[in-house]
Amino acid sequence: MDDPDDAGRVVPFIPSPRPIKPARPFAAIVVVVVSCFAIQGSAAVATTLFDDMSPISVAAWRQLIGAVTLALIFRPYLRGRSRGRWVLIVLLGITMAVMNTSYYFAVERLPLGIAAALFYLGPFIVAVASLRRPQLLVWPVLALIGVIAITRPDQGAVESVVGLLLALFAAASLAGYTLLSHRLGQYAQAGLGDLSLAVCVSAVILLPALVVGNSPPSGSHGGTLILLGAIGVALPFACDYKALRWGGSALVGTLFALDPVAGAVLGLIALGQVLTKSAIFGLIAICLAGAGLAIGTAMVGRGHETY
Repeated sequence: MDDPDDAGRVVPFIPSPRPIKPARPFAAIVVVVVSCFAIQGSAAVATTLFDDMSPISVAAWRQLIGAVTLALIFRPYLRGRSRGRWVLIVLLGITMAVMNTSYYFAVERLPLGIAAALFYLGPFIVAVASLRRPQLLVWPVLALIGVIAITRPDQGAVESVVGLLLALFAAASLAGYTLLSHRLGQYAQAGLGDLSLAVCVSAVILLPALVVGNSPPSGSHGGTLILLGAIGVALPFACDYKALRWGGSALVGTLFALDPVAGAVLGLIALGQVLTKSAIFGLIAICLAGAGLAIGTAMVGRGHETY
């Protein structure tokens, strides 16, 4: 059984006797693609609210709505979890709060593509550190080359040093989020109920931002925030959690390179931004990296460190 909450009863905690091996790498690819487009799409929409609401207020409302959505869907029980499992849930919730807030402050100061590329550096380091077969290191490196080709940092300067530092801080938080999510998913009885509790923790941490110095959102903003909470929190966090359980931190860390890809594609579709030859090359490189690492993971699953 994947999650005791899904059965509507408490199942005694039984730790997994050994790390869970990557079992469904191609399913992990699909859900990471969904997650990346949901994250970057919600970030693009969120920037339209920054004139009237602070980034931390937007992040707080987003987490609160996402927490309510996940809690209503999975209705997690509070009993039946060990102390170690609760520690991971709380740490994951803290990391989510820090990650979302710092990324939104970065997006306020930087172009979305640059912020997304810097954001990827966190899971990139996780992916490289998680691989134990040298021949597989070529795929994360290829993905990083693709990110650089898409963002072309040589074609523009980062105007905000604060934004740069915030994006790097968000990247470090994303690395922690990746590791904690995967570690939590390795408990034999862990499931999406644990994830929903972690999102609830992050919402509680950010709750003061909703009551101190911020007016309630207007009716038009309310609808946007509901969309951000459901599509930008509940959906991608659930996808990431399953992807890490199915594919492992090395594979998913590399696939998070799709974040800047999603930004480029959404810019083309929604904003009419034409992709350069460099961006097209970057897209191809990242797709090849994801496919190569997925195949490598499937063929030599024992060659990855699982957390």
